[in-house]
Amino acid sequence: MMYKVVVSKIASFIRSIDLRKCNDRVVGKLSNVGFHGEVFSYQKYRHSTRPKIIFILESPHVHEYTDVPLPARKMTGNMIRRLFPQFILDNLESEYEVLLMNAIQYQCSLGVDTAAFRDDVFRDAWSDFGKSDFEKRLKYYYKDCDLIVNSCTKGAKKPYLRELVESSIFNALNKSSDYKISHPSSWGRKGPTVWQVT
Repeated sequence: MMYKVVVSKIASFIRSIDLRKCNDRVVGKLSNVGFHGEVFSYQKYRHSTRPKIIFILESPHVHEYTDVPLPARKMTGNMIRRLFPQFILDNLESEYEVLLMNAIQYQCSLGVDTAAFRDDVFRDAWSDFGKSDFEKRLKYYYKDCDLIVNSCTKGAKKPYLRELVESSIFNALNKSSDYKISHPSSWGRKGPTVWQVT
């Protein structure tokens, strides 16, 4: 029967979604001369006295799942390495560790074009477990000397994804992010653009 074909296709699609968590990772050090090293190091977080830049994205996408899930692979990571230092160098007073953090550590895009599912899945996950999990992780990582960068995707409609995350940053730390910038996938040649809460 025809419905069996449809059910089979849906089941196949569901099985194709990578459900693994993409853990937060320290990817290297950044100082007033730029990133140290040629590639991201992807180290597990360990508490240290060194200040850090907590760089927040909304959720991992299909490119982060080539083998072990890691944040900001491919173009997103390339843009951060290439263009973020130009944006922030004048404001760095010392050497910082850079911690990449997804607000939700699971693939809200379900492995397809982000316009299809990402915003709705993100909002549902956010209200179910994402918000509390994000705030708990952020409180664990944050020290007073750290810089917070909210570089989440805007999303297609209100409440915008990056504003949900910004509200949680304030809720967790009683302060706003230090920098609110566009998502690295949109930087092109000009680099990050600053956004304001609407």
